[in-house]
Amino acid sequence: MPWAIGVHVLSLQFVVLTVSACLARNRHLSPPHGLHECSTWQVTGSSPRPVHESWTHAPYCVGTGNGGGSMCVFTNTEFNSGRGIAIIGQPAIVETLVNEGLLQTAAPETGSSSSPTKYTETERPGSGIGLYVKSSQSYKAGEIIMREYPTLIVASGTSDSIQPQVLEMLRWKALLQLPRTTRQGIRALAQSHVMHKDEIEDILDSNAFTHEKGGAVYDLIFPEAARMNHNCIPNAVTRTNHTTLAMEVIALRDILSGEEIAHSYLDPSIELSFGERAKRLGSGWAFQCKCALCSGGRTRLERSDKRRKKISHTKALLETAKGDPGKILDHVQTLLNLYTEEGMILPKADYYALAAHACMYLGEKKKARRYSRMAKQLWDVIFGEGSRESESMIEFENNLG
Repeated sequence: MPWAIGVHVLSLQFVVLTVSACLARNRHLSPPHGLHECSTWQVTGSSPRPVHESWTHAPYCVGTGNGGGSMCVFTNTEFNSGRGIAIIGQPAIVETLVNEGLLQTAAPETGSSSSPTKYTETERPGSGIGLYVKSSQSYKAGEIIMREYPTLIVASGTSDSIQPQVLEMLRWKALLQLPRTTRQGIRALAQSHVMHKDEIEDILDSNAFTHEKGGAVYDLIFPEAARMNHNCIPNAVTRTNHTTLAMEVIALRDILSGEEIAHSYLDPSIELSFGERAKRLGSGWAFQCKCALCSGGRTRLERSDKRRKKISHTKALLETAKGDPGKILDHVQTLLNLYTEEGMILPKADYYALAAHACMYLGEKKKARRYSRMAKQLWDVIFGEGSRESESMIEFENNLG
């Protein structure tokens, strides 16, 4: 049954006064300072509001002030075995998420006593905190490393439709209504030393995973997954469940004992040069990459940049080869070899599929089937078994006869 959201729109004047008084005491303070003070914000003179069955707190709403309705904080501290979840968004958007199954989920497979993890959170000089495979443990390619549910969700359009001070208050309200352990885990992600930058804004800017669903975009905080560092040659990839917004981290290749589990903050399917990567990482996350590729010395970087430039050139040649399966296959095989040399795994799936189709047109069914299975295997990792991409390869093989 669709659920109803009880809302109470606060006056903008009250909101600004409240956030000013509270955040002035608590910005950039570590727990427990401020958590006791700010987690008990109340609306003076307001009548009691009903708490809907989906939420453990009454929805906390403010008017956007531009005719756009209200923006609310919805909290369920019992969700996901007491880890909790808080959502900032317009009531209609949050209602859609819940009706589609956001809260209908089980506890995560990792991080629980019944399913011990094979990785550990470790701080190492020069690279900060990261996730590393435990001693005598390992992951096979395609193995799920972790499954985690979001603890904080900020719906699209929030920052565009509300005043900055009010948005800051809503973020703090959402965070501080979560269980103590969860909010401490989120606050531990703050790392910016930029003056006058709000702590939660920093956490979202540096750690949020973005997911698009039904035309809306959501910033999602996963405290455990957020501990994964960047690597220009990632050994893991993330995917988000479209219904529950749960995230899975999957091994792209075998990851051995002691290795760091890392994904790419940049699009790993694009062959950016060292300079381009450094510029984007510096402007977006304010750090200098020290992965094996970027710190491997001038000769290695020059070879990598040359390879990536050749990849771009070959992709351009591929565009001009349409209608000629022989040339297409030649260019694809060149690309696959270059990706292998560079250690780039994710882009291969598309080209395995393209090679399969080219081989089919050339009458090479055995090779077509082999490439098709390679594409499906990688798409199972990237998108999951049963995904549209994986199913297309099953259909392709069936049509080969």
